[in-house]
Amino acid sequence: MFFKFFNLRKWLGTGASKNRNETPVEVPLAGKNQLRHVAIIMDGNGRWAQQRGLPRAAGHREGARTVEKIVAESVRIGLENLTLYCFSHENWKRPALELNAIMQLLEHFMVSSRQSIMENRVRLRVIGR
Repeated sequence: MFFKFFNLRKWLGTGASKNRNETPVEVPLAGKNQLRHVAIIMDGNGRWAQQRGLPRAAGHREGARTVEKIVAESVRIGLENLTLYCFSHENWKRPALELNAIMQLLEHFMVSSRQSIMENRVRLRVIGR
């Protein structure tokens, strides 16, 4: 069984890829070379919203919806490890209103995902300071 990685933006319904010449990459889900870990740097949600004339918080909400899709698909395919880099030290310099929106999204995700996390025996580890 293979999982095709390609144009994640299109797959998730969040926009067109910047690279028009992307070629799908088939990644095995079983066997010696199976996919075990995917790491994603979450970046550009605020810019995405601004380009559409929306408040930056709307971009962060859309990013949170995308994360929910990624987590569900990761569980579905049996991915062992998913790393999401979602908040850097520099993000603390953002305006208070935007920081509040981001923290509320994180809190909502943790509360609303609790049951699913437990049912799927997901271990959640927060890394950083």
